[in-house]
Amino acid sequence: MASFANGWAPPGITLNPGEGAFLQSPTNFSLTFTGTPHVPVLPVIIPAGQTYLLSRQTAATATPEQIVGTNLPPGAKVWQWTGSGYRIFTFDEFDLTWQPATPSVAVGESVWIAPAGGSLPPNPPPFITQVPRSLSVPVGSNAVFSVVLSTASSATVQWFKEFTAIPPSTTFIFPPWRQL
Repeated sequence: MASFANGWAPPGITLNPGEGAFLQSPTNFSLTFTGTPHVPVLPVIIPAGQTYLLSRQTAATATPEQIVGTNLPPGAKVWQWTGSGYRIFTFDEFDLTWQPATPSVAVGESVWIAPAGGSLPPNPPPFITQVPRSLSVPVGSNAVFSVVLSTASSATVQWFKEFTAIPPSTTFIFPPWRQL
């Protein structure tokens, strides 16, 4: 089970054993896990053409081979998230070395690992990189709020007022009778 010291949005989220989540925060936060850690059964056999998201669960950094418990075949790939995109490592089939370097996976960090023929991992969901500013306007005046997202692709933003969804729109001007 996981808990977030300053509260979840939406509130009351619980992660049970075997579940996962993508967490993004504009600030540092504390995350506490309770319970018995999962001990992986090695080796992890990744079928040809598949891509698995795996993490380092012991007390030291590791290579992909240490995470899966066996040597990976030539042509294997590792995708490591950098915060803005993936850094891709390939196990060279001629030199039998990782290119551009041997991936180093920190404790608790997850990477996508695929033998030859595995597909690209999915892109993470967009997140807000610039939050709306607080704004005070006279009653009956318009207020304009905007956000900046982490993605250049199209995204739908859902605005909320006091935990109630406001009808979806990329541009929404509140009529004078709607107080913010």
